[in-house]
Amino acid sequence: MLTVLKCLSQFGLFLSHSSVLLQCDDRSVVAYLRNEGGSRSAELMNLTYQIFEILDRFDIHLVTHHLPGRYNSVADRLSRRSILPKWHLLPALTDRVFSKWGVPEVDLFESARAHVVPRYVSLDQRDPAAWRHNAFAWEWAFGLAWVFPPPNLLPRGLMHLNRARGMFLIVAPKWPQAFKRADLKARVGAPPFTIQQLEYVLVDLSTGHPPPRVQDLKLDVWKCGGWSRAVEHPVARKKKKKKRLLWAGWRKSTLNTYRLAWERWVKWCKSSVVFVSNPSGSELAQFLADLHLKEKLAHKTILVHKSVVSTLCGAEDSLRNSSNVLVKQILR
Repeated sequence: MLTVLKCLSQFGLFLSHSSVLLQCDDRSVVAYLRNEGGSRSAELMNLTYQIFEILDRFDIHLVTHHLPGRYNSVADRLSRRSILPKWHLLPALTDRVFSKWGVPEVDLFESARAHVVPRYVSLDQRDPAAWRHNAFAWEWAFGLAWVFPPPNLLPRGLMHLNRARGMFLIVAPKWPQAFKRADLKARVGAPPFTIQQLEYVLVDLSTGHPPPRVQDLKLDVWKCGGWSRAVEHPVARKKKKKKRLLWAGWRKSTLNTYRLAWERWVKWCKSSVVFVSNPSGSELAQFLADLHLKEKLAHKTILVHKSVVSTLCGAEDSLRNSSNVLVKQILR
């Protein structure tokens, strides 16, 4: 928590009027920041108060998610001032995936040390053999591409797919309540390829050995298409029967109203680093608050936006988000 406070204290001015994604392996820190405080630690409560004072002062929207320590190896290596980890799947595994789903034409997150196909993109600007540098610097359009970023960069990669075209093989960590999995599952039509016996097929190139606690790691490979169309037309992700029933129940005027509200929601999600189809209650509350404070919308119009987001993001999420304390407070 102290690290978060010091970072915001130093860089708050540069982060003014922006959204910041915080991934942390400390559950207590995540809980205090999500709930804007707690009752178990006076010290954490004091630090939380100072953090939110900075967030309010510079108009920063903080999105907080838990990243288990076994997947948070980059931050761990940085704190120890040692070589950063680079996970790589060996041909014994990738050959099986490629025989199932096809051979990618490019590897978007690799280096000269190892890449699953000859053409690769590197985050290292000094790599002369790379086809391109920094996969986030341009939009993706491929017949099939391999996406295996470091776990801490996966949320950014999934957000980038909102503007991508083509097909992608995405390697993603798996753990209970992983915040990115629900959004990923909503975008694909087939079950993932679960990687077995990681200790034999996953290597950390910085050490030449499997990552620490590899027996506790779980990785899936998902095949899905670019999501720009899915974001623009969210109802298309539903089953055909449900989609027809949903559209049939709306009048033309309702469709026009919903379309405008949904476009507002998608635009807000992109600027706030929030997953379009799987928002938390606090994220929905922040969206509704911004509609009131920044866009000066009427209470009745804000209620319509809440209904749109809840309906198009699924019935289960609708029930969860509508009953959220923050959402209720905003709509009072």
